[in-house]
Amino acid sequence: MAMTDPDLWLRIYNYDLPHRDEWDADAEPGRWCQTLADNLRKGGDWTDESATRLVKEYRRFLYLKALSKGRMTPPKVIDEVWHLHLDMGDDFENRFCTAIGSKLTHEPKMERDAAMASYERGYYA
Repeated sequence: MAMTDPDLWLRIYNYDLPHRDEWDADAEPGRWCQTLADNLRKGGDWTDESATRLVKEYRRFLYLKALSKGRMTPPKVIDEVWHLHLDMGDDFENRFCTAIGSKLTHEPKMERDAAMASYERGYYA
């Protein structure tokens, strides 16, 4: 991934993604969710490490999406993180997009091959 706008990347990287204060009895040991990755792990089939990696990939996707001139849909697992973020009230549209200075929209699903091609085109550019 080419870093063409380091300021944008820092705004996305440093953005405090929202989370729900939920008790996660399945965590070892049980604990309150304190990050979006914790909520992702609690709601899915992810380990702490894989959920953290997915949130990092989600941030990379958001960076590419903000730079993209065309439609871009993430891989299914990254879209799962995006939907979780979208479900956190109005944070995505009102706080996040304002913080990064770019209005991003969640578009209807593209055909799988076209979606991956758009993502990879941005990722490997």
